[in-house]
Order: sequence, then structure tokens, then C-alpha cells
Amino acid sequence: MWDKNNKIIFTEGKIFYNKLQFYFIPLNSFIILIKEIIENSEKDKIKNIFHNAAKIDTEILYSQLSNKISIKDKINFFLEVISKIGMGDVKLKCIEKNKIIFISDNILSRTYYNFYQSKPSIPLEEIILGYIKYFLQNLLKKEIKIKISDKILKNKIIIECNILDNCYEIISQNNNYLDFSKNIIQNNVIKKITLNQHIMMKNGFLTIWNVGAIMIPCFFFIEVCSKLEKNKFEKIFEDLGIAQGYSAVDLQTKMFGVDQEPQTLFNQVIQQSELIGMGNTKILSYKNLEFNFINGIYTYRKFYENEEYFLLDIYFRNLIKGVYEKSYGEKTTMETINDISKLEKISNKSNLNKNQKEMFKYLTTKSLVKFY
Repeated sequence: MWDKNNKIIFTEGKIFYNKLQFYFIPLNSFIILIKEIIENSEKDKIKNIFHNAAKIDTEILYSQLSNKISIKDKINFFLEVISKIGMGDVKLKCIEKNKIIFISDNILSRTYYNFYQSKPSIPLEEIILGYIKYFLQNLLKKEIKIKISDKILKNKIIIECNILDNCYEIISQNNNYLDFSKNIIQNNVIKKITLNQHIMMKNGFLTIWNVGAIMIPCFFFIEVCSKLEKNKFEKIFEDLGIAQGYSAVDLQTKMFGVDQEPQTLFNQVIQQSELIGMGNTKILSYKNLEFNFINGIYTYRKFYENEEYFLLDIYFRNLIKGVYEKSYGEKTTMETINDISKLEKISNKSNLNKNQKEMFKYLTTKSLVKFY
């Protein structure tokens, strides 16, 4: 069982695990998004963004540890958490005087290659390196130089962490990011998914209903999105949201044999979206769909500018738009005013544009199902 220690909490469109807030995202949707980010960013810049985006999450995680336990036990705790998120199993290989070495699955890069038959310009495992780097810097109070070794292993990478003489100063922010998991009520309906073993972990792969998934730490996603150019990425997030919405309905109808009225189908897919952890949706009107999307990360909104939330909000609102269009067989436009979004029908036939079709190709039921 993935959550054998019963540490995961589902509630009101939010997911917590070991006091960290997470999102569940289909593995292929995450790969598509990361591909777009890499291709539309400078190589060195995006590598630093991936590394630095892990800073807040690792501070919160490290703050839970008692000073009474050994360094090795602290590392093992960290590895247990990081290996649960679906990017691969990370293991400690050895601890030397000035070096620590880990071995990790390269699930993300392998999945990327299976989709596109080419290697990304930077290894997607740089995301994992960011978490390892900042956790060790919190732990050892020394700066860490981290890299992927040139040594080749089958389906794995070697991560070399060199401990530098420079001290690492912890400028803690985690006191601002309160542990809201203490004050929330568990959603037992969604919790049953884990108890019935619909969420599984095998060989580093996280699956939901046998579909590959990634559990993205909340602040990693916010930090990455906040560093992207709004004008360049707005359309990308919009297209991915719509394609993901179409795919969600496709998955519901083809995998689970649902053949129902459009409103029933739409409601079922939207209700299941709470499992994603990005928030929940309140339907205000089904006629020219009007809804209020309550973003699950708004709890921390006061620590960010509105612009830093923009891309995430665009993604999820357009996901809802895509679910509606695919369920009802209509094409719509969307207007959002004061957090209320309203759709207006412009055609009796739902369809995707060229870029959305390219994304949808990798989001179909066939490619969603775990292939490892």
C-alpha cells in the first residue's frame, strides 16, 4: 500500500502528506508541461529554477525533524518522502567525508523519451537534484555542489553531492507557511481510494487506477510558475488545461464505461478533480456554465503576488472548460471576473486547436495507462 503509515490527508480540494501540500497530476500531463517549459526557457536558467523551487518545501520538511536523530536517519526520512511522489525511487548509496552519493530512477527522462523519441535538453531529474541539494544544505549547514554523474546505469542515475567548506545560511520562511493540515477535516470518500489500494507505488512509479501520476509539492509548482514569463506561457497553460479536460472525460468514458447525460458526466469528472488537490469547483449555473474555482493554494496567497498565481489559475479554469466542452459536445469562450468564470457557447461541435491536439495525443487513454 502506498500510504501504509496513513499520513495522507484529503480535504476540500487540498492534499497533505507529511505536512507538505501536494498536487496529483497525470504523469504524461506533467511531462508535456515540463517539455514546454524547457523548450521555451534558457537551459541554464530553467535548471536553476528547478533547483531553487525546492527550497521552501525542503525547509518545511526539514523543520519536522528532531535534533536527537542521526544524520543518516534524517536522510532516510527525506528519501522516504521524496520517493513517494512518483519521480522514482531515490536511495542512499554512501556517505563519505566530503561527499554523499545517491542512486535514483530516471522515470521522468525515460517517460519523456518514450513520448518524443528524443532526450530533453536537460535531464528532468534536475527537479530531484534540487530537493536533495536543499535538504542536505539544511541538514549539514554547508553549501552543496550537486550533479548527475557521467557513469551510466540502466534506468538509473548516480547523483553526486560534494560538501563545500562554505556555510549555508538558513533564512527560514517556513514559519510563514503554517501547518494547515492540523485544522482540516478528512474527506473520507476520497480517502477510501488509498485504503482500497487504487493509489499504488511500484518500482518508483506512482499510479492511480493503474494510470501513471506525479505528486507535485505545492510550493515547487508555485515557485516554478512564478518565474515563467506570463505572456509566453499563458497560451501554453490554457491549451494544456483544455486538452487535459478533454482527456479526463475520455478517460472516464472509455476506462470506466460511463455513458450518461452530459451534466451527469460533467459532474462526475469535476467531483473527481478534487483528487488533484488544486482546489474545488462550485457550480453556480449550468446554463452557459458559470462557476467559482476555489484554488487550493489560496491559503498561502498573501505570500505571493497575484501574477504569480496567474498561470496555475489559467490551467485549472481551462481544465474545467475542457471537461464541459467534451461532456456537452460544445465549443465555448470563457470570461473570468472576480474569480467567477462564465462560458458562452459559440459552436455545437467541440474541437481542439492544433497545439491542443498535439498535447491530447499524449493524454489519451492509451498513453495515460501505465506502460512500464
